[in-house]
Amino acid sequence: MRSILGVVLGALLLWCAYILSPLVALASLADSVRGEDVAAVEARINARELRTSLARQVAQAYMQATGAQREGGATPQFGAAAAAAIVDPLLAPYLTPQALIGIMRTGRLPGAPGEAPAGAGDRGVIADVDLARFLSWENAKAAFFASEWRGFRIYLIALPLDRPRPERFRLEMRLSGLTWTVTGLELPAAVRDRIVQQIVARGS
Repeated sequence: MRSILGVVLGALLLWCAYILSPLVALASLADSVRGEDVAAVEARINARELRTSLARQVAQAYMQATGAQREGGATPQFGAAAAAAIVDPLLAPYLTPQALIGIMRTGRLPGAPGEAPAGAGDRGVIADVDLARFLSWENAKAAFFASEWRGFRIYLIALPLDRPRPERFRLEMRLSGLTWTVTGLELPAAVRDRIVQQIVARGS
């Protein structure tokens, strides 16, 4: 009986450790972002998948902003691919470790000539992330409803918790071996649209 109880308790502890592991990884990433530790941030981000995630979002918004959106048939898919080909190299200023640190810490875009200062409501994805915040009783419910699991290897969370949903970043983390890495970042509409505005301005 004791051996069975020990196995059950051990399995429960392992399950709790697994459920908490992405939050621990996120808190560690937040520490690296706040400390502007470029090497540590790079180690916790899958740059190729993050680039694909951002290019897909920005390409769609770029098509809408430039009037390239079309209806029906294969045209939307072709248009998205063409837009991504245009947008992808122009995303480079936003995908350097320093730029990602800035976006994740403050919600502000990398500086560009003539760009207006970011609004007072801007808030980075990492702004207030720490493990104690997630594990505190008052934030447990908010964190639960802001999180989503896709299978056992993909974890998504909308941050910061204290912002309205339309103003949150949606962070995707994937488990590879024993390590959680960032593989996607869904931008709030306001941030995404400012990136598109800068890309259109650079291309004009």
